[in-house]
Amino acid sequence: MLESSSAIAIFQRGNQRYLAKQCIADIAALQQKIPSGYQRWALCFKDHYTFFVALLAVLSKKLEPVLLPNNQPGSLRSLKSEYDAMLTDISFVSDQSEKKCIFLECIENDNINNLVLNAKDLSSKQRIIFFTSGSTGQPKKVFRTLEELSSEINQLEASFGSRMDGSVFTTVSHQHIYGLLFYILWPLCSGRLINLMQLNYPEQIIRVFNNSTPLILITSPALLKRMPESSVSENKITIFSSGGLLRQTVSKSIYESVGIYPIEVFGSSETSAVAYRVQENTTRWQPFPSVELKLNSKTGCLMVIQSPFFDCKDAVMMGDMAYFNKDGSFELLGRADRIVKIEEKRVSLTEIENLLESDELVEQSYVLRLEENRQYIAAVITLTSKGRVLLESMGKSYLNNRLKKLLSEHIEVLLLPKKFRYVDMIPTNSQGKHIPAMLEKLFES
Repeated sequence: MLESSSAIAIFQRGNQRYLAKQCIADIAALQQKIPSGYQRWALCFKDHYTFFVALLAVLSKKLEPVLLPNNQPGSLRSLKSEYDAMLTDISFVSDQSEKKCIFLECIENDNINNLVLNAKDLSSKQRIIFFTSGSTGQPKKVFRTLEELSSEINQLEASFGSRMDGSVFTTVSHQHIYGLLFYILWPLCSGRLINLMQLNYPEQIIRVFNNSTPLILITSPALLKRMPESSVSENKITIFSSGGLLRQTVSKSIYESVGIYPIEVFGSSETSAVAYRVQENTTRWQPFPSVELKLNSKTGCLMVIQSPFFDCKDAVMMGDMAYFNKDGSFELLGRADRIVKIEEKRVSLTEIENLLESDELVEQSYVLRLEENRQYIAAVITLTSKGRVLLESMGKSYLNNRLKKLLSEHIEVLLLPKKFRYVDMIPTNSQGKHIPAMLEKLFES
């Protein structure tokens, strides 16, 4: 329960702290602005605090929050049947909205006193509507009840709470289940201060790390891969990473800079968290105690048999191939949808990426199958400093042939990449995931 008289600080922006009483007043003020007649409210916000206020205002009025995969106009139009009205702090979203829209440039309240937000104002069966990132196709609608989210928060606190201290920072969006849970709801329920600074660049993270206070960072591999080698002060730092797999070399590099290995959390929008690992001595994943997994005998992919974190009436197939160790841990073998056929020959796109990244010239790669007159393999690559020097001095054709020669020792000629694109950064969405449609545009003539 949050009372308006409470002096507990929940958020911090610069030197300003938002006490519980201000949060409650802001929520109550927004409640009064939300008209009746609209059940599903899309929440499209850049600012974390305004998003939090809108989320609680909608939930406490027994309405349904809808968290769209992103705030781009195309997504809003394509998913307009999924919501009835919208709350936003983004002007172009407000201007282009085809539905009832309330624009919140800032939260204004009337200094409401003696307010209480009770647990009874929220029902455990109330749900939040999410959408998958669309990394494997069109965004898919996913439901989570407050009871399911609460179960996951309790599990996270039991698993990791004792090793965490300090304020919580983020590099990820609150629009997705990972950001909402780890950056907003879990700290809120456990009494940890949420810092409202959005960290978008590795240099910002290093500056925050060098502050004298302990902290918790909620981030993704997309940003951790770009962290510069830098020693930081010996603060107590906890790093969570999700949204993709963190290479062991990157995990070790983070340890050498910060003194701790990131905690990786594995799951999906459909299943929530299912396992975790810390790559200090192993690459194995450990399932959470309340989650039961097994392998599909035909595909070799993981299946979630039991989980309190979502409506798990039937087994849910994940797209990740794996094998189990005798101790119950498992190793991931790659995505099933990353194995493709080119003229009836199978090839693992992940294997090609691993081979490319084993070369001293390649920092990161993403390999995909394209089709013009026929199907072929293409590669998007970011280069190391040595690779960039070679590209400038010898040209693209030389570098293409150098990488093809490397791959040809392991991959048939037919399956070698036919096209290469060298970029400063491989495009990702707000979750740090690669979206094939975004990458395909790099090859459009």
